[in-house]
Amino acid sequence: MSRKSDRTLRVYAPGERKGKPWCVIKGRLADGRHVEKLLVGITDPQEARSIADEYYRAAEAAAREQGGAPSRPRTFGELAQRYVEARRIARSERRYVNRLLAAPLMSMQKRRLDDVPLDQVSPALAQEAAGTLYRDCCAKTMNRAALAPFAAIVHFAAENAWLPYIRVKGFKVVDRKTPRLAAGEDDARRLLDAAAAALPKKCDKYKADHPYRFLLLLFLFRQGWRISETLRLTWGQVDLVNGRFCCIRVDKGSAVKNRIVMHPEVFEALANLPEGEAERASRERRNRVFPWANRHNVYRWLKPFCAEVGVHFRPHMARVEFASQMSEAGQTDTTIKDTSTWTDTRSVARYTRTGEGVCADAIALVGRRKSPRKVAEDASTAERIVGHASNFVG
Repeated sequence: MSRKSDRTLRVYAPGERKGKPWCVIKGRLADGRHVEKLLVGITDPQEARSIADEYYRAAEAAAREQGGAPSRPRTFGELAQRYVEARRIARSERRYVNRLLAAPLMSMQKRRLDDVPLDQVSPALAQEAAGTLYRDCCAKTMNRAALAPFAAIVHFAAENAWLPYIRVKGFKVVDRKTPRLAAGEDDARRLLDAAAAALPKKCDKYKADHPYRFLLLLFLFRQGWRISETLRLTWGQVDLVNGRFCCIRVDKGSAVKNRIVMHPEVFEALANLPEGEAERASRERRNRVFPWANRHNVYRWLKPFCAEVGVHFRPHMARVEFASQMSEAGQTDTTIKDTSTWTDTRSVARYTRTGEGVCADAIALVGRRKSPRKVAEDASTAERIVGHASNFVG
């Protein structure tokens, strides 16, 4: 259970606040601002309590120097700036906020959203900005890139009593399932063979990470991880002695260590990396196995590479192909979940796609009669079982 301090900042232990694996502090500061911070790497609630108290005292001293609580923002741009400073959002989220603020609004004589007075802010303006910025994108992209940042900003204003609570309704999303590769394993082999045989070009801007491209594609196809999970993998999670990956996942509010078996091809590829690669990764890229900071850096070379090979492929299709191949091989959803990074068997069912060949073989079994010889063999087998059982009872 979370414990409330005498300073109005609350400390959440790992797993208590939306399943976060580290401690979280949350509450209202002395200057009236609402704050919620994830203490990355902190798992001890006592240590988090001392950090929360120190953070509150620093904010209290800053409020005394400034002479009280901050004034109400005048425009949506000022509100967004205070939101960014208070939440300390990541650079990727800040990019969405900056793009949203620069959106021109036709309903307000092409005035930018950041210049709109705070009293005139409404969800209709956010929807108009989303339509302007992401005209050719799907509803899911507009919700994520425009409406979600707008909702976070206006809810931050409501927490500080600068605006009434505003409900931001997103665009209706049509759930489109990620397809499998058109030729299944044959397409996967084509991509892997092309990546293994490709040589870096002189004009290739990203040729420094070229040796890892084959390893990344092999990992996606053989382990079935998401692209972001794969890029976050560190050498501290790689156990080459036992052929396992040591991962931490959140299950029902608590952090659970999960050991995932390596595919033999992935084990061989990791073991054959140049000597000293782990030390180099520790120096240059925070001990991560792969050199790309995020999935966007992967897409820069992956899209032209797939176009050159002639295979339509996105990283999430490898996860679908992984689950579908295991399902067609007769593995249960529980087995598929335990061999990759799924946390629920219900999620596995959304990734399995059955090929037409497997469906044709399955439907051919309907109405098939047993031959007289097969019926006689089954009857004699049943008689032998009954005879053995009667002898045991006697």
